[in-house]
Amino acid sequence: MALVLGAQVGDAFLVGRRRILVTTVHSPTAITIRRDDGRTFSIGSDGLIEILPDGFIGVGPDPATRRLRLLFAAALTVLISRDNCARK
Repeated sequence: MALVLGAQVGDAFLVGRRRILVTTVHSPTAITIRRDDGRTFSIGSDGLIEILPDGFIGVGPDPATRRLRLLFAAALTVLISRDNCARK
């Protein structure tokens, strides 16, 4: 099952028990994220990247506004949510 959420630099998301932070937005179709263990991933619009077992992220713009959108794909049993404590 997929979930699409808007994002910007500094936004954090929880995928399962892992925290994912958007560290750099190069364009609406290319970003860098950092997982809570320090591992970084470059995500582009060319497909989904596996960031944890059976947990994938892709990126693309909102066609109407060109704002960044993250596509999360994981099993229905994996909780995906915004980390509301990320921005202070």
